[in-house]
Amino acid sequence: MFEFKASNNKAEYEVHAMGMQMAWKAGARYLIAYLDSQLIVKQIEGIYEAEEDNMVQYLQGIEGLKTKFEGFQLIQILLEENTKVDLSKLASGLQDCITR
Repeated sequence: MFEFKASNNKAEYEVHAMGMQMAWKAGARYLIAYLDSQLIVKQIEGIYEAEEDNMVQYLQGIEGLKTKFEGFQLIQILLEENTKVDLSKLASGLQDCITR
């Protein structure tokens, strides 16, 4: 069985949810999301179950956000390919989206 650190999974879910919220508030109606966490991708796709209560809550939050979009696609990428993510820019842009 695989061992995944809950703190890493929590961070993955939070960043993904934050990005989805920012995209929706910016007016996006179709979203393609790239994630490098196989566990999170498979949970969102319904292939793996989220077993811990807090992970179930994160998954439910993502499912709720997905319904805001007319189209949603999730693509798993390798960690090495995840060069487009700059969390400092994501975090600094979040404040603008929240206050709109």
